Amino acid sequence: MNLNLNFAALQGSKQQEYDNNGAHAEVIKMMKRGDKLSVKFGTTKTHHPYAWVESKTVAGFKYELDAERTNHLIN
Repeated sequence: MNLNLNFAALQGSKQQEYDNNGAHAEVIKMMKRGDKLSVKFGTTKTHHPYAWVESKTVAGFKYELDAERTNHLIN
């Protein structure tokens, strides 16, 4: 029995970056609709702050935070 493993396809692959701009746009839409948001705060493995945002109509998602986005979320 021969087993051939080809990892060449994986060499150039790049991990997909998180679409935080999309998350930001969704938070804005939720706020404009007047959704009651459930927000939990945490940090990633690399100690970057984020909020876990969800509502009755939108499933939870990660929203990476900086000072400006944190203030926007709080206000």
